[in-house]
Amino acid sequence: MPKIVDHAARREAIVECTWRLIARNGLDATGMREIAAEMGLAHGAISHYFPTKDALLLASYQHVFQRTDLRFEARGGHLTGLAALRALASEMMPLGHEQRLEARVVLPFWERALVAEDFADVHEAGIGAVLARFRLFMAQAVEAGEARADLDVPATALGLLSLISGMQVLAVLNAGLYPEPALTAMFDAFLEAEVVAPRATRAAPPPRARSSQGDSRGVRVR
Repeated sequence: MPKIVDHAARREAIVECTWRLIARNGLDATGMREIAAEMGLAHGAISHYFPTKDALLLASYQHVFQRTDLRFEARGGHLTGLAALRALASEMMPLGHEQRLEARVVLPFWERALVAEDFADVHEAGIGAVLARFRLFMAQAVEAGEARADLDVPATALGLLSLISGMQVLAVLNAGLYPEPALTAMFDAFLEAEVVAPRATRAAPPPRARSSQGDSRGVRVR
């Protein structure tokens, strides 16, 4: 009886193997032959799913964005405002092993996006989706009184993206200078300086009613 192959699962496994090899060995050292050997497959098995190396690399770049989205939806998809902003940023920043691997992968893809239109399209779509979420969560934070009322949402969203992109580069190239606590502190400082409403103006519960005699403890309800 012929073996039944789950083609969608095989395709995903190839992509997963590809980006892990890129993280370990670099883009130039990751070819169809190396991927097939890593997976224990014949060289032709890879080309059945991806006819060229560029097609496979493009799918691998898309996969990095998808991984971040899936983690966020699983851990913070129910959140709004500042809590959602923190949850999404924590999945993008190189705070854990998986996020640091992803940062190692996106660096060579950014270089390729400078010269290859299809990679540039993937990059633009992925970054556009991130910015849209940043803007949404910041607007929610303003509405909830968590963020300053005069917040320039588009500019601040770009600022946060720039901060996280810089983290992805420097935490890979100079890991010793950027341990996880330092990255978290940088993010918190950005939020406090640029986003969070001053304490005096943050949303607070309504004042308690006072009695006609001026009793500040409020009116007792019998």
